[in-house]
Amino acid sequence: MTRVTLLRKTPDWEKARPERAVYEHFFYNSHGEVRKVKGKITVVTSVCRCGQKTMTTMTRDVRWDGLGRCYVGTHNVRNRNYDIHFN
Repeated sequence: MTRVTLLRKTPDWEKARPERAVYEHFFYNSHGEVRKVKGKITVVTSVCRCGQKTMTTMTRDVRWDGLGRCYVGTHNVRNRNYDIHFN
């Protein structure tokens, strides 16, 4: 019986990393494949300062599962804009 897996190795994750993302910690399974990644993404948000709206950058804690799906913080809320697509 062959094992079918969609999980990837670390070099595949590094090649597919978006420019706004930073990986902080990789979690592996027993076969050496990445099962979860914790990291940060840089987002641009509008902030009201002294009555003026300005755009500022901030970082958000995110995690990706082994298939590249992005989740915000410690919640199970998907953030599809930052999913990682392996080609």
